Amino acid sequence: MVVLSAIWQSLVPILGLLCTFALFSSSIPSSMQARKTGVLPQDPTPAVLAFTNNILWLIYASMIGDLWIFLGNIFGVVCNAFNTIVAVRYAQEDIRARIDIIFMVGMSVAGLAIMFLESDVVFRDRALRLAIMSSLCICVCMMMFASPVLQGIEACQTSDGSRINMLLMIAQICNGLLWTAYGISKQDPTLVVPNSSSVLLALANAFIKAAIYTKTEARTIKAVTPEALLADCSTSSPLALRSLF
Repeated sequence: MVVLSAIWQSLVPILGLLCTFALFSSSIPSSMQARKTGVLPQDPTPAVLAFTNNILWLIYASMIGDLWIFLGNIFGVVCNAFNTIVAVRYAQEDIRARIDIIFMVGMSVAGLAIMFLESDVVFRDRALRLAIMSSLCICVCMMMFASPVLQGIEACQTSDGSRINMLLMIAQICNGLLWTAYGISKQDPTLVVPNSSSVLLALANAFIKAAIYTKTEARTIKAVTPEALLADCSTSSPLALRSLF
């Protein structure tokens, strides 16, 4: 039983790391495309939030001494630092103002966390510092995973799901499930709460994407039904109607 538990606590985070790598690297192609075209194809807000999120989780990993959390987020810092730089440079003016605010607030929070929570300068009680750090990680992580939901809401309003990245949603679901399982094995609600929520949020966006796609396909099929062809042919040419049979 102990051996199985050890294997579980090693295998799950390894798989989780692979999903984390896929999740954070999925936006790299969009950033590379933006460097070539000068236009961002997607909303960069999640990447900027993810950069702050990764830094906070690195602090949390160092406080509890968890190598797996550290490895996943150090890779995320590299990917999302690149995405953030590209976003600041190529985003439209209205989006750039929002990105600037998120970035400045995020870096300020991360700096304060390093100063006040990694050391006992202000809070002497380590349990209190860990609880505050845990709350910060959960809040920012929830904001990061919830930001693509805005695209889902926009897709519902416009009936256009092209901005919802289905591969990103699949990676988010797998990532959330694996890190939730790891959090349960470690009895760490800081891991369980945001990652289990991320699964639900990704499923909601995936459902919206699938519903819009199904609706669009139904319209396309309806547009090319035999009745529609017959109606079109009858109004254009009687000869064409006879040749259809």
